[in-house]
Amino acid sequence: MSKVSEETVRNELVESHALLNGHFLLSSGRHSGNYIQCAQLLRFPKKAEIVLSRVAEQIKESGIEITKVCGPAMGAILVSYEMGRLLDKEAIFTERNKTTDAMELRRGFTVSEGDKILIVEDAVTTGKSTMETVKVLEDLGATVVALGCIADRRTTAAVDLPFPMFSAIKLDFPSYAADECPLCKAGAPIVQHGSRKSAGM
Repeated sequence: MSKVSEETVRNELVESHALLNGHFLLSSGRHSGNYIQCAQLLRFPKKAEIVLSRVAEQIKESGIEITKVCGPAMGAILVSYEMGRLLDKEAIFTERNKTTDAMELRRGFTVSEGDKILIVEDAVTTGKSTMETVKVLEDLGATVVALGCIADRRTTAAVDLPFPMFSAIKLDFPSYAADECPLCKAGAPIVQHGSRKSAGM
Protein backbone atom coordinates (compact mmCIF):
# COMPACT_ATOMS: atom_id res chain seq x y z
CA MET A 1 0.00 0.00 0.00
CA SER A 2 1.33 3.46 -0.92
CA LYS A 3 1.91 6.07 1.78
CA VAL A 4 -1.30 7.49 3.21
CA SER A 5 -1.61 11.25 3.76
CA GLU A 6 -3.30 12.95 6.71
CA GLU A 7 -5.83 14.37 4.24
CA THR A 8 -6.75 10.83 3.18
CA VAL A 9 -7.17 9.86 6.85
CA ARG A 10 -9.49 12.82 7.43
CA ASN A 11 -11.55 11.88 4.38
CA GLU A 12 -11.93 8.30 5.64
CA LEU A 13 -13.04 9.57 9.06
CA VAL A 14 -15.59 11.92 7.50
CA GLU A 15 -16.94 9.25 5.12
CA SER A 16 -17.41 6.80 8.00
CA HIS A 17 -19.13 9.47 10.18
CA ALA A 18 -16.40 9.22 12.80
CA LEU A 19 -15.98 13.00 13.14
CA LEU A 20 -18.92 14.46 15.07
CA ASN A 21 -20.14 17.93 16.08
CA GLY A 22 -22.37 18.62 19.11
CA HIS A 23 -21.85 18.69 22.90
CA PHE A 24 -19.86 15.79 24.29
CA LEU A 25 -18.64 14.53 27.66
CA LEU A 26 -15.13 13.16 27.20
CA SER A 27 -13.69 10.27 29.21
CA SER A 28 -11.37 12.84 30.84
CA GLY A 29 -14.44 14.59 32.29
CA ARG A 30 -14.00 17.63 30.07
CA HIS A 31 -16.59 18.86 27.57
CA SER A 32 -16.15 19.53 23.85
CA GLY A 33 -18.16 20.57 20.82
CA ASN A 34 -16.34 17.99 18.72
CA TYR A 35 -15.79 14.26 19.08
CA ILE A 36 -14.10 11.49 17.18
CA GLN A 37 -15.95 8.18 17.42
CA CYS A 38 -13.35 5.79 16.03
CA ALA A 39 -15.74 2.85 16.30
CA GLN A 40 -17.55 4.30 13.30
CA LEU A 41 -14.35 4.02 11.26
CA LEU A 42 -13.54 0.56 12.60
CA ARG A 43 -16.86 -0.78 11.25
CA PHE A 44 -15.12 -0.82 7.86
CA PRO A 45 -12.03 -3.06 7.75
CA LYS A 46 -10.67 -1.54 4.54
CA LYS A 47 -10.99 2.00 5.90
CA ALA A 48 -9.34 0.94 9.16
CA GLU A 49 -6.50 -0.61 7.17
CA ILE A 50 -5.96 2.60 5.20
CA VAL A 51 -5.95 4.82 8.29
CA LEU A 52 -3.79 2.58 10.48
CA SER A 53 -1.32 1.86 7.70
CA ARG A 54 -0.24 5.49 8.11
CA VAL A 55 0.68 4.71 11.73
CA ALA A 56 2.33 1.39 10.84
CA GLU A 57 4.48 3.10 8.21
CA GLN A 58 5.72 5.67 10.73
CA ILE A 59 6.60 2.94 13.21
CA LYS A 60 8.47 0.92 10.60
CA GLU A 61 10.41 3.99 9.51
CA SER A 62 11.35 4.74 13.14
CA GLY A 63 13.22 1.45 13.44
CA ILE A 64 11.73 0.80 16.89
CA GLU A 65 11.78 -2.90 17.76
CA ILE A 66 8.38 -4.30 18.79
CA THR A 67 7.45 -7.79 19.96
CA LYS A 68 3.75 -7.30 20.81
CA VAL A 69 0.91 -4.81 20.34
CA CYS A 70 -1.47 -4.04 23.22
CA GLY A 71 -4.55 -1.82 23.39
CA PRO A 72 -6.91 -1.08 26.29
CA ALA A 73 -10.48 -2.35 25.94
CA MET A 74 -12.87 -1.58 24.58
CA GLY A 75 -11.96 1.14 22.13
CA ALA A 76 -8.56 -0.20 21.16
CA ILE A 77 -9.29 -3.91 20.77
CA LEU A 78 -9.85 -3.63 17.02
CA VAL A 79 -7.01 -1.11 16.73
CA SER A 80 -4.67 -3.60 18.41
CA TYR A 81 -5.78 -6.39 16.09
CA GLU A 82 -5.30 -4.33 12.93
CA MET A 83 -1.93 -2.91 14.03
CA GLY A 84 -0.80 -6.43 14.92
CA ARG A 85 -1.82 -7.57 11.45
CA LEU A 86 -0.06 -4.67 9.71
CA LEU A 87 3.13 -5.16 11.74
CA ASP A 88 2.89 -8.99 11.85
CA LYS A 89 3.01 -9.01 15.66
CA GLU A 90 0.96 -10.66 18.41
CA ALA A 91 -2.00 -8.44 19.36
CA ILE A 92 -3.46 -8.42 22.90
CA PHE A 93 -5.54 -6.08 25.05
CA THR A 94 -5.98 -4.98 28.66
CA GLU A 95 -9.40 -4.51 30.25
CA ARG A 96 -10.94 -3.08 33.39
CA ASN A 97 -11.82 -5.19 36.40
CA LYS A 98 -15.58 -4.69 36.85
CA THR A 99 -15.23 -4.58 40.63
CA THR A 100 -12.12 -2.44 41.13
CA ASP A 101 -12.08 -0.54 37.78
CA ALA A 102 -8.34 -1.29 37.62
CA MET A 103 -6.78 -2.13 34.26
CA GLU A 104 -5.65 -5.77 33.97
CA LEU A 105 -4.18 -8.23 31.50
CA ARG A 106 -6.53 -11.22 31.41
CA ARG A 107 -7.80 -14.06 29.14
CA GLY A 108 -4.46 -15.88 29.26
CA PHE A 109 -2.58 -13.00 27.60
CA THR A 110 1.02 -12.72 28.79
CA VAL A 111 3.97 -10.35 28.56
CA SER A 112 7.37 -10.84 30.14
CA GLU A 113 10.83 -9.39 30.52
CA GLY A 114 12.26 -8.81 27.06
CA ASP A 115 8.90 -7.94 25.47
CA LYS A 116 8.90 -4.56 23.75
CA ILE A 117 5.32 -3.35 23.60
CA LEU A 118 3.58 -0.94 21.24
CA ILE A 119 0.51 0.41 23.02
CA VAL A 120 -2.29 1.45 20.68
CA GLU A 121 -5.35 3.62 21.28
CA ASP A 122 -8.24 4.83 19.17
CA ALA A 123 -7.92 8.47 20.33
CA VAL A 124 -5.61 10.05 22.91
CA THR A 125 -6.73 13.15 24.82
CA THR A 126 -4.97 13.21 28.18
CA GLY A 127 -2.94 10.00 27.97
CA LYS A 128 -4.11 8.86 31.41
CA SER A 129 -5.63 5.55 30.28
CA THR A 130 -2.51 4.89 28.23
CA MET A 131 -0.35 5.24 31.32
CA GLU A 132 -2.63 2.85 33.23
CA THR A 133 -1.88 0.24 30.58
CA VAL A 134 1.82 1.08 30.71
CA LYS A 135 1.86 0.34 34.44
CA VAL A 136 0.13 -3.03 33.98
CA LEU A 137 2.62 -4.14 31.33
CA GLU A 138 5.73 -2.80 33.05
CA ASP A 139 4.70 -4.38 36.37
CA LEU A 140 4.80 -7.69 34.48
CA GLY A 141 8.34 -7.00 33.28
CA ALA A 142 7.70 -5.75 29.74
CA THR A 143 8.99 -2.48 28.28
CA VAL A 144 6.65 -0.06 26.51
CA VAL A 145 8.54 1.45 23.58
CA ALA A 146 5.92 3.52 21.73
CA LEU A 147 2.29 4.60 21.46
CA GLY A 148 0.27 4.49 18.25
CA CYS A 149 -3.23 5.88 17.73
CA ILE A 150 -5.76 6.88 15.14
CA ALA A 151 -6.26 10.40 16.52
CA ASP A 152 -3.89 12.50 18.59
CA ARG A 153 -6.08 15.10 20.26
CA ARG A 154 -3.86 15.79 23.26
CA THR A 155 -4.43 19.01 25.16
CA THR A 156 -2.27 20.99 27.55
CA ALA A 157 -3.68 18.71 30.28
CA ALA A 158 -2.06 15.65 28.69
CA VAL A 159 0.53 13.69 30.61
CA ASP A 160 4.11 13.69 29.36
CA LEU A 161 4.65 10.39 27.59
CA PRO A 162 8.05 8.74 28.22
CA PHE A 163 8.13 7.23 24.71
CA PRO A 164 7.42 8.35 21.11
CA MET A 165 3.88 8.64 19.81
CA PHE A 166 2.71 7.99 16.26
CA SER A 167 -0.74 9.00 15.00
CA ALA A 168 -2.77 8.86 11.80
CA ILE A 169 -4.10 12.39 12.35
CA LYS A 170 -3.73 15.28 14.79
CA LEU A 171 -6.97 17.00 15.84
CA ASP A 172 -7.18 20.28 17.73
CA PHE A 173 -10.60 20.16 19.36
CA PRO A 174 -11.19 22.80 22.07
CA SER A 175 -12.33 21.28 25.37
CA TYR A 176 -13.61 22.84 28.57
CA ALA A 177 -13.91 22.13 32.27
CA ALA A 178 -17.55 21.33 33.08
CA ASP A 179 -18.03 24.58 35.02
CA GLU A 180 -16.58 26.66 32.17
CA CYS A 181 -18.30 24.97 29.21
CA PRO A 182 -20.05 27.47 26.89
CA LEU A 183 -22.22 24.66 25.47
CA CYS A 184 -23.56 23.92 28.96
CA LYS A 185 -24.27 27.60 29.48
CA ALA A 186 -26.16 27.66 26.19
CA GLY A 187 -28.31 24.74 27.37
CA ALA A 188 -27.10 22.26 24.75
CA PRO A 189 -27.85 18.64 25.74
CA ILE A 190 -24.73 16.60 26.44
CA VAL A 191 -23.87 13.21 24.95
CA GLN A 192 -21.36 10.65 26.22
CA HIS A 193 -19.77 8.23 23.79
CA GLY A 194 -17.24 5.51 24.54
CA SER A 195 -17.14 2.75 27.12
CA ARG A 196 -16.18 4.52 30.36
CA LYS A 197 -18.84 5.00 33.04
CA SER A 198 -19.77 8.52 34.15
CA ALA A 199 -21.78 9.68 37.14
CA GLY A 200 -25.20 10.98 36.34
CA MET A 201 -25.41 9.44 32.89
